Amino acid sequence: MKDISCQTDSSHAGSQRLGAPGARRDWFWSGISLMGFALLMVLLGIILAIYQLPPYRFMRDALIGLSAFGQQQRLLASPWPEHLWYPADQAEGGLIGIESKKSFGDYTVYTSGHHCVTSLVDRSGQERHRWEAPFSKLWPNPRHVPSWIPDRCVYIHRTFTYPNGDLLAVYETTVNTPSGCGLAKLDRRSNVLWTYDQNAHHDFCIDDNGTIYVLTHRLRRLKNEDVPGAEEVLTVPSIEDCIAILSPDGQQQKTISILDALLNSRFSRPALWHVDRYGDIMHNNTINLVGKKFAGYHKGVSEGDLMICLRNLNLVAVLNPEHGNLVWATTGPWNHPHDPDPLENGNILIFDNLLMQGTHDGSGVVEFDPLKRQILWYFCGDRNGRLRSDVRSCQQALSNGNVLITESAKGRIIEVNRDGEIVWEFRNPVRGGHHEELIPLICGARRYTREELPFVEQLPPTTASSSLASSFLATTLEQVAPPHYRE
Repeated sequence: MKDISCQTDSSHAGSQRLGAPGARRDWFWSGISLMGFALLMVLLGIILAIYQLPPYRFMRDALIGLSAFGQQQRLLASPWPEHLWYPADQAEGGLIGIESKKSFGDYTVYTSGHHCVTSLVDRSGQERHRWEAPFSKLWPNPRHVPSWIPDRCVYIHRTFTYPNGDLLAVYETTVNTPSGCGLAKLDRRSNVLWTYDQNAHHDFCIDDNGTIYVLTHRLRRLKNEDVPGAEEVLTVPSIEDCIAILSPDGQQQKTISILDALLNSRFSRPALWHVDRYGDIMHNNTINLVGKKFAGYHKGVSEGDLMICLRNLNLVAVLNPEHGNLVWATTGPWNHPHDPDPLENGNILIFDNLLMQGTHDGSGVVEFDPLKRQILWYFCGDRNGRLRSDVRSCQQALSNGNVLITESAKGRIIEVNRDGEIVWEFRNPVRGGHHEELIPLICGARRYTREELPFVEQLPPTTASSSLASSFLATTLEQVAPPHYRE
């Protein structure tokens, strides 16, 4: 009992000492010291950031990498990856309507974001042929991509169909940087003829000799000797856009750095390099051959030059592939544009993704005269709704004056005439999501005539069970077409 009492008294005395004024002063000064140390660390961090000292760059890159890894894992986990699937604004799929007397061409070839698949449909929306070649089939052990990618996260961005049914396709992903996954040529049975195992992305074009010009990209950390102040402004390695020139059988002949071409041109200004602090300075999304008639309108431009679109700079430029120099460039009434087409009248037809018009917003296709700085024609929708696709999308000028428009985010293809009438409309018939509320994007579409694709007439008749479109359509054109489409 005595020992217990002593312990109790000792404990009570200790608690009194903790509450004494001296003890409180000790806790106060300890708190002040901790706050001072924390403030000192904050000031040290500010100094490191201002002067870009090594610990700051290491921590900055680590945080950016951790954030990118988290986003990548979220995309990989989804059965309907973001940026490949979008909310469907209507349930109908396949052909929505046609005005046969005003529509041009016979076949439309398009790509769908739900799989590495390319479909050829006729005027009635019936699928006549399909190419299907997953990324894992073409590249079982890819060494040219940063990390493993499931097939559902890879899509075909652009295609070209040869008269014999061969298909040239560029593969891309939304989960890696660089995003390019390669270029492949398939025969009409989807057998692989050859692959180009580099980070090809977005777009390509082919000249009359079969030479292929394809966009590629790679990572490059810019130095101050490249761009004054680059090491202070650009926080991560930059995406260096390039053009690879390939022989018809896919052998690389030459590579041109678009980044160096811009740096060494009269169009380079210091302000350009402050646009994107996360490395995607230019975001080139297009490459088109320049024809003789367009070149005749513009000084310095020659037939066979290449028109490119630097989306993040809102700049359309022309590059000479022989010398690798930028010879011409223009800005215009567009924001984050895609697919500038050089027209024979010297104008540019372009998809304006972030169109602003008074109290309206959306997207549109614009024909622009770069000499007079005038918009000569535009289409941004009709009475049934406005175009809207914040990313991707393209258009094709048809021989009769019509324009085929791919509205990627809505999985929609429309053909419009110069009076603004929609004379053909098609929507991706595929649906996804738990309640089929999602539609895969259509990244690109191209219209062909029978004469351009004679192999189609040699195909066996398409049955309803083998057609992608007909598996989603159980009604006739007359049943689904709105009244203003019916003839």
